Amino acid sequence: MTPRRYRLWLPDRFLQKEVNEAAVGTILSRALGVRAVRRGDPLLREPDLLLDGEGEEVTFAAESGHLPVQTAEAAQSTDRRFIGVYCDGVYSPDEAENASTVPILAALERKAKKRYANAPVSVAVLCMLELFDWTGDVFGGALGGQPHRERDAFFSIVRQLYIESGIFENVHLLVPTLAKSWVVFDLAEGRHALVPVGPEDALPYFLELP
Repeated sequence: MTPRRYRLWLPDRFLQKEVNEAAVGTILSRALGVRAVRRGDPLLREPDLLLDGEGEEVTFAAESGHLPVQTAEAAQSTDRRFIGVYCDGVYSPDEAENASTVPILAALERKAKKRYANAPVSVAVLCMLELFDWTGDVFGGALGGQPHRERDAFFSIVRQLYIESGIFENVHLLVPTLAKSWVVFDLAEGRHALVPVGPEDALPYFLELP
C-alpha cells in the first residue's frame, strides 16, 4: 500500500503529567458523556482521573525510540520523534500494525502492577501509534479486511487478560485518526466513539498531509 505522510501536533507542555492527563480526560469525557472530571490524589492512592467518581488510570503507548521528547536538541534533529510542537512522519500500512500492539500490552502490564484504594479501576491508553487502519470503519469504511480482523482479535486478547480477569474494570484505547480526531474504543462494552479535535482544543492530533 502507498505510504501516507502525516503531521503530529502536540499542545504546549504536553509531556507534563497534569497536561496530558487533562487532555485524556477531555477526550474521555466527550466520548463517554462524562460530566465531572477531576485528577486523583496520589496520597489517597487514587488513580490519575476520576470520571463521575469512577477511577481511570492514564498511560501512554508509543514505539521505542519514538517517545515524546521536548528538548532543543530534539527540535533540531532529523530523527522521527515527538518533538514538542509538531513533527512529520510517514505511515506505511504494511509495517504498522503488528509492531504497534506491543507498546499497548506493555503499557497495560505496567499499570496492572499498581494498587489503588478504590479498585478495580479502568485504564485509558493514549496510543501515540500508527494504528490509523483501526479507525476505517468509524468513517464509514468496510468492516471487513485484515486490519479489522487483527484489531478485533487484539481487543479480544486484551479483554481476556485485563478485564475478564478482574485486573481492570474497563480498558479504553484512544486511537488517533489521520483526520484530526481520536477514536475511543470501549473494550468492555464493545463500542467506540469519535472525538474530533476543535481549533480551540489543547489536544494532540495527527493530520494527513497532501
